[in-house]
Amino acid sequence: MVKKSIIAFLSITLISIMVFAATKDKGNVVATYSGGRKVTEEDIMKTFSADLENSPLTKGKKFSELDKNIKEYLINNYVKDKLLLKEASKQGVEKTKSYKKMLKIAKEKILFQELLEKHLKKAITDKEVREEYDRYVKKYEGQKEVDTSHILVKTEEEAKEIRKKVNKKGSNFVDLVVKYSQDEKSNNKEIGGNFGYRLKEYFVKPYGDKAFSMKTGEVSEPVKTEFGYHIIKKNGERKHNIYSYEEGKDFLKARLRQVETQKYIKSLLEKAKIEMKF
Repeated sequence: MVKKSIIAFLSITLISIMVFAATKDKGNVVATYSGGRKVTEEDIMKTFSADLENSPLTKGKKFSELDKNIKEYLINNYVKDKLLLKEASKQGVEKTKSYKKMLKIAKEKILFQELLEKHLKKAITDKEVREEYDRYVKKYEGQKEVDTSHILVKTEEEAKEIRKKVNKKGSNFVDLVVKYSQDEKSNNKEIGGNFGYRLKEYFVKPYGDKAFSMKTGEVSEPVKTEFGYHIIKKNGERKHNIYSYEEGKDFLKARLRQVETQKYIKSLLEKAKIEMKF
């Protein structure tokens, strides 16, 4: 009798566990749609894992730690995709010729990407990333960088006239930038012609040579480059900040991957011995 009771109890317990396991949600429900369909934290985090890891606003965060607006954005996009998939299935889109053609192209792109990833995993090792970092330190340690602003015009005559205005009492360099500079990326009040701190190699040579020879606060005479004539104002100079290996390894790895990808594709093209027939 006791044995039967124990068996019955174990049977009921086992059934309860099975039912619970079958009905248990995968993660906390964060939204519902279309009459009760559920969206869980796990759905969102799995679907958008790559995007979340690539953004400094969301990297390393749990769903509960995300900003409210980001949560709503992710949920809306998740539901939108589900609704579109359902509607596409309802309308038989997957049976159309255009869909099959696009699917073939998509599959080929995925194959290309997987091939590249396979090659890059072998080609780019942690040792090579470390060596690239050591080369960076050797090249840039002790180098200076300058902060400059500029006014860019087409002719030397224009530049000379504007340079005279810089010397006038009460003149403001930013105001002159907004009024005269033809550099469309920087000729506004917010940027004021400013490049920020840069190493010499990131300037065209005549500009860089002049900027690094000036004193802080000095304004140059017109400097000719391939872009026109610049009036340069030097705002500051400092020692270049060498970032640590941990800070720079992801950037360095991405750069090595880019170079290796180009090298790999070039080698495939060379092996193919393409002959043009036109």
